[in-house]
Formats: sequence, structure tokens, C-alpha cells
Amino acid sequence: MFHRIEITIKIVINIRLRFFSFSHFKYFHFILCIMKFAHLADCHLGSWSNHPDMRDYPVLAFENAINMCIAEKVDFIIIAGDLFDTSLPPIDVMRHTATKLRECRENNIAIYVIPGSHDYSPSGKTIISVFEEAGLLVNVFKYDEVGDKIKLKFTTDKKTSVKLTGIMGRKGSLEISFYKRLDKSIEDEKGFKIFVFHAGLEDYKPGFMKEMIAVPSADLPKGFNYYASGHVHTQMFDEKLKVVFPGELFPTSFDELEDYNGGFVIVDTANGLDVKWKNARLFDVVLIKINADNMTPRQIENELMKKIDTSKIDKKILLIKVQGTMDGKTSDIDFNPSIVSAKEKGAIIVKRSTSGLHSKEFEAEEVQSLSVDEIERKLISQHRDSLKLQGIDIVEDFVSNMMNALKEEKQEDETNATFEERLKENVKRVVGL
Repeated sequence: MFHRIEITIKIVINIRLRFFSFSHFKYFHFILCIMKFAHLADCHLGSWSNHPDMRDYPVLAFENAINMCIAEKVDFIIIAGDLFDTSLPPIDVMRHTATKLRECRENNIAIYVIPGSHDYSPSGKTIISVFEEAGLLVNVFKYDEVGDKIKLKFTTDKKTSVKLTGIMGRKGSLEISFYKRLDKSIEDEKGFKIFVFHAGLEDYKPGFMKEMIAVPSADLPKGFNYYASGHVHTQMFDEKLKVVFPGELFPTSFDELEDYNGGFVIVDTANGLDVKWKNARLFDVVLIKINADNMTPRQIENELMKKIDTSKIDKKILLIKVQGTMDGKTSDIDFNPSIVSAKEKGAIIVKRSTSGLHSKEFEAEEVQSLSVDEIERKLISQHRDSLKLQGIDIVEDFVSNMMNALKEEKQEDETNATFEERLKENVKRVVGL
């Protein structure tokens, strides 16, 4: 029965196209919700800020993805959180981002976003609001508080009549409370609906994120045609629930570079809900691993040089990972000759990780290859048992949020008194005062 109806609709459209103008065809386009949209997440523009050789690549990956979206002639683009790596990214990053968003607007492609856990600031301020005021994007996380409930508002896309809403992400997964307080009357809204959120799902956590606080699938509002998520840096698609995680657009750490497979999804509804993942990688990655057990610094250097000589690394990123328990001090290893050799062979960038390398002699663990977030999480986890406030254990989320509140920098032309007051207000919000 359904198949006959579908054939009839297609025949009617073909007949109408012979007699109706293009504007009439758009009318049918609205009714049937035939459209194409892109779903990105976790762009983290401004990441790798402490690595001069890497800091341009997140923006280049974003520009590449936007160019692909324009070439695909999508109707609109969804960015499901963490467009930026911080709530106040560098000026040059904002300038490049604004240029690409304006290019989308010139091509009649709307951009719909929600702030993610990195876009979010304890003060409530985010650069996302500035871009929205400039008309370059729309934040679809809008709501009214009705008693103890949160009633989400819908944003309607003018071109397709699709209705979008969603819930932002926050540091430490503090957005979980929004789902518990959600007014489920939005489930009764008619039309093609998209729910945008930035959180892991309890039912679909990758093994490496098993400790992550996540949202139970049952807490998601029902009745939506598509659930666009982010936060989990891996590609996942649950066809039954229609929940899609496109993965990160560009890696944010050494470990993610090892499995670099950045991209996003294009969704076409011409024949149902056709979700296709688009590869947006900028380059290939070569990983060289060395087991340094019982090796001296010179032996490690020689082994590394041999592997570089036999590896095809031209126009690729080379990752060097040295692990194990060595003889001698890790600081005695001279990586410079190997790095020079790799670049002479055409490697774009050479990054090394020695976080898994130890010495038989007691020595501080090297952490220069870790991101700031990774170092913070590691230190908090190691010292969790000794972190107490008035005799009460402090959970890792609390410490992370407190550190995030205190790391904000003094802004240009801001007085010391104003800056101190702003920090105090941020701390009060974290503590709940």
C-alpha cells in the first residue's frame, strides 16, 4: 500500500513539473520535505593553540568541509556543538570562521548550531552569540522555563520548513539536568523535526569513554525525524533511533591523530533518510611505534632512524610513539636528527609521544605530547583521593569546572577590579551560590 502511494506521488510530481514554475516545485518540496543537509560536530576551531605547527589545521579542515557542503548544494548545515575549542577563541580563528560562514549565507545555506562543552563558558558568555547577532548562524538552543520544566522552542528553516531545536553541552556533562527537566510536549509538534544535542548516549558509549557521564536514550524527546549529536569523537549511527554522531572534524590530541578519519555526514531525504559519511581528511598519517624495553637512548635513536628511512612519509604527518621501560634517562634521547631526516623525506609535520615511556631510574613522566585537557584530567584523576573541601570528596567534574572558571584571561581594556569581579561570579556559578 505504501509503495503504491509513493509511486503515485512521484507520478504527480513529474506531471506537475511540466506545467508548474520552479516556485510551484518548491511548494511540493516543502510538503514532502525533500531536502539535503549536512551535519558536522566537534570542529574545535582554535585547538592545538600551543602547537604552532598544528594550529592552522582545524580551520583548514573546517574550510574544506564547508567547501564540500557548498559543492553538495545542501539546504542547511547543522553543527552539533564545539564549533570552537574555547568560549573566546583567537581573533584570527574567528576571522577565518566568519569568512566561511558568510560564504554559506551568500550561497543561501543556513547554519544551525548549539554551543558544546568547549563553546560553553561558566559565565554564560560565548562567541556563538556574537556570530548569531551578526546573522552568520542560528543557535537553536532556545527555551522557556515553566515552573521546574524547560520548554524548548523550535527554529524553522525558511527554505525547507524543517523545525530544529536542541540542548547545549556543558563542561562536566552538567547539561544532563536539562534532559531531566524537559517538557515533553515538544514531542507533539507536527512536521519534520530535528533534535540537536551535544552529549554521549548511555547506550552507545565507545569503550574508551566508558567512564563518561552520558544521557540515557530514554531521556531524549521522542518523535523527531533526526537526532544530530556531537561530543563523542567517533562515527556512530543508530538507524532505529535515527541518532547520528559524525565524529570530530579534525583530531584534538595525539591519540586521535593516530586514527585520523575526520569528516561529517550528508543527509538526503529524497528516498527516505539516506545518511552518508563524507571523508574530509586533509592528509594521511604514518605511525612509527618503538618498544623501548631495555633499550639505551642511542639504540632508540638508531631504531627510529631505521624506521624513518623505510617509511613512505612524503606529504604525510609522521607520528612517533615510544613506549616501554628503557635503560637510562628519557631526557637523553636526541630526537632532532630523526625529525630533520623525516622532514627531508617530505613529512609535513612530525609529532612524538613519550607519555608511555619510562626509565628504570625514577624520572618525572614526560607529558609534552598531551593536550592541556588531557594533562588536567590526568592530574585530577591521580589526586582525586586527596581533593577535599571541608571534608567532602570533590568529584572530577567539579574540579574541572572550577579550573575552567579560573583560567579565563583578563580582556583588553578590562580593569583589574572588573576582571576580579568576573572571576568571582564564575566561581560562584560553579559552586552554586
